[in-house]
Amino acid sequence: MSIIAIDYDGTVTADPGLWLPFIHDARSRGHTVICVTKRYAEMAADIRAALDCEIVHAVDSKRTAAQDAGYDVDIWIDDKPETITPLGALRRRGW
Repeated sequence: MSIIAIDYDGTVTADPGLWLPFIHDARSRGHTVICVTKRYAEMAADIRAALDCEIVHAVDSKRTAAQDAGYDVDIWIDDKPETITPLGALRRRGW
């Protein structure tokens, strides 16, 4: 099964009626769903209340934060994909 990372602000909040059932359905099908956010942990009480999944807090690259937390994400859902791997890091890799 897949590891799915979903952003909260601007993604889940854009249409909770779509994304909350999606998260539930994905988990019921055996996928692992995590929330990867750039919010500080002390500012994430509403995320913890809304989502029944692990929350990973990123300072820079969401991909690096997820990897540091032990997740090799297969599918990313994010309104700002540049926060997954910042453009500077991609350019350094020659992409």
